Amino acid sequence: MASIASALGAAIFEEMRDRGFGGIGLALSIENSQWKPMFIAIVTSFIFSITHYFNLLMPNAPTLVATNQQVVSTFFLGMTSIVLYMRTGSIFYSILIHFLNNFTFWTPTSDLSQDDGWASMLIFYALIPGLYSLWCLRPKKSEMNLKYLPDKQSD
Repeated sequence: MASIASALGAAIFEEMRDRGFGGIGLALSIENSQWKPMFIAIVTSFIFSITHYFNLLMPNAPTLVATNQQVVSTFFLGMTSIVLYMRTGSIFYSILIHFLNNFTFWTPTSDLSQDDGWASMLIFYALIPGLYSLWCLRPKKSEMNLKYLPDKQSD
């Protein structure tokens, strides 16, 4: 139960902070354009990923290599999560994917902290979600991605 609570708590907090408040805050502060969804996705994913360096301060801290792998993988998880949020208007799916990622026994910080772990991590946690996210965020689809985001109000 503690593992479920920990994984779910982190998913809810981080998704609300980064996709919810971060995505909405950026959406309200910049004008609509074909690049707005991509900008929001990159900024919120970057902030989400670098906060994982705080894991190095934990008593049972992972290695720096494992933390670097987690930071890279969480950037692309963040990209996929913001796409889901933009496309559905609901943070539920982002929380669900984040929870499932946190709750799995095989993550970049668990057993991939050796040199050959980069290849697997980059394919499954970066290449696939990265290509999906970039495809969904391409400028041609900006109207679809902006549909549920709040619009900056002109004064």
